[in-house]
Amino acid sequence: MGPDDNLKVGEQIDDARIDAFFQQDAASAMTAAKAHAAEAGIAHGDFLPALASVNFQLGDGWRNKFPAAWQKIKDGDYTGAASDVALNGNGTGPSIWKAQTPDRVQDFQSALWALAGKRR
Repeated sequence: MGPDDNLKVGEQIDDARIDAFFQQDAASAMTAAKAHAAEAGIAHGDFLPALASVNFQLGDGWRNKFPAAWQKIKDGDYTGAASDVALNGNGTGPSIWKAQTPDRVQDFQSALWALAGKRR
């Protein structure tokens, strides 16, 4: 939801509108995932759902939150990237993302580890 949706705090919306928001957000997340995969040189379509999930939850700017992980993905170091998304910026503890939604981080790590086995 954004400013153009003209919603007010506390306003109730019906299921059809909720579904429309979801469909729009999911499509945007998949579009971003395809662009990110292309930028990173990843042609494995089975990685796209995991990447779309990250974009859906964290937004297209997730790469700015995890620049080392993103660089490792572009470099083909998928195992290193999997480690980086679980750690905070100085590597001394879990990332906020992992602390808040560990299952989603695990899903993304699993997808990255699968890529490590496939290579580009």
